Amino acid sequence: MAWFRITSMLIKNIPSCLGCHLLFALCLTTAAETRPQYQHGSIKIEAASDSEPFREHFSKEAAIGYLENGAQAWTQDRQCISCHTNGSYLFIRPGLTASLGKPNDDIRRFFANELRDLHKQSDERLREGITPTQVAYLAAGLAEWDKHVVKQVSPETLDAIALLFRAQREDGAFNNDDCWPPLESSAYHGATVAAMALTALPEDTLTDHQRRQQQKLLEYLKTTPPPNAYHEVLLLWLAARIPTLMEPEKKARLIDQIRNKQHCDGGWSLRDFGTPESWAGGYRAEKLRSEKDFDSP
Repeated sequence: MAWFRITSMLIKNIPSCLGCHLLFALCLTTAAETRPQYQHGSIKIEAASDSEPFREHFSKEAAIGYLENGAQAWTQDRQCISCHTNGSYLFIRPGLTASLGKPNDDIRRFFANELRDLHKQSDERLREGITPTQVAYLAAGLAEWDKHVVKQVSPETLDAIALLFRAQREDGAFNNDDCWPPLESSAYHGATVAAMALTALPEDTLTDHQRRQQQKLLEYLKTTPPPNAYHEVLLLWLAARIPTLMEPEKKARLIDQIRNKQHCDGGWSLRDFGTPESWAGGYRAEKLRSEKDFDSP
């Protein structure tokens, strides 16, 4: 898809971005549909289609417009933090501030408002369904904003980290729904996002108790086998920030694996990184196998 090429070119120079390429791709993809992919007010973004024309030359402006408008439309229309749209936007977009300018203030304000509402939830409610992974994206977005935009830790980020640990499971992971892979498919995914949020903080930010909870999270990631190769890529991305998380030999193997899965047009397909049965316990296996390009994604 054209958006995949554009997004990959846009972020190719971000440090440690072997994981970014895949994350942005999976966050922004959608099946071709008659309805728009994103729509709210004056914003209307048509769904991706295999019949859409390709640009002859890369347009940074078009790529940025797609990301900014998509995140804005989703936020205004759905009024929730989603892993695949505004969650990934605020998680990754601040890292591009030096080259692309400041991210959307409205989305950060929305996250801050959601933070206040989530703090009112009981611990039991915070650990149910997809909420823990939403909290992980919330904390990651605010922490990355502080790191790249304002260059200091905000009170909202400290509150988000406290909320993050309230949502943590006893084994160190973070619950997630398994209804919509790849992002909403496993606690392992939520755990990697939570760990990324913590790596964006200055070293002296966490309390002693929070450091123990962080160690529990890292132990989970070290000892729990990733569900498929996609999750291995998430672990590789995290290991770029926490080198001790993965042995050099394994890093090299995963990098080679990513390169070997590249398609002739320069992009990647998520289906090459896991069998249908390995996503969300096979919940959507039948649908994936029925898609017309299953054998040649």
